[in-house]
Amino acid sequence: MKRFTVVNNGYDIDEVNRFIDIVINRLEQLNNEKASLNEMIEKLKNEEMQYNEVIEKLNSENGELNAAIEGLNAEKDDLIKTAEELNNEKTSLTKTIEELKNRKPEEPAVSSKDINKLEKAILAVQETSDKIQETAREEARVIVEEAKNNANSIIHEALLNSEKLEHEKALLESNIIMYKKRVRSLLESQLTLIDELDNIEV
Repeated sequence: MKRFTVVNNGYDIDEVNRFIDIVINRLEQLNNEKASLNEMIEKLKNEEMQYNEVIEKLNSENGELNAAIEGLNAEKDDLIKTAEELNNEKTSLTKTIEELKNRKPEEPAVSSKDINKLEKAILAVQETSDKIQETAREEARVIVEEAKNNANSIIHEALLNSEKLEHEKALLESNIIMYKKRVRSLLESQLTLIDELDNIEV
């Protein structure tokens, strides 16, 4: 607590005035700090809003990724169905070839050229079926892998932003507590000064 020099007519006026100037300067400084803290609070609020928007966007993108994966799974199922149909067609053609090879002599002859054509058709169907299945598996694997990588990257970025905001929030709360203590201390010293000034005899 500030003690003033006592002179003949009470406290030293110059000393009291100097102290009042110090107090005014300190109050102005505290007001500036308060304004700065308020700006930081607004900044953090804005960052929190942006963070919430990012989370909403991530949730939306996650939904879109899930929808895309479901679409790919449906396409894969369609490709597998097509491959199965091609396999059935191959089986049917193979059976037809066997029947043609086993024809009785009295039945109309089938040339070996026709049989070769049918065998080539079967091989083409088999190759097409195998390619469709392999392509479907590879595309599904690549897209799922990309979706996982994108999701992991987005989640990691969101966690970093969240940690940054939490750290800034904790720092701001600490500064606000310190500011309140300083203001309270200054106000208490001012009240004490007012009490002492009331006792000055004019």
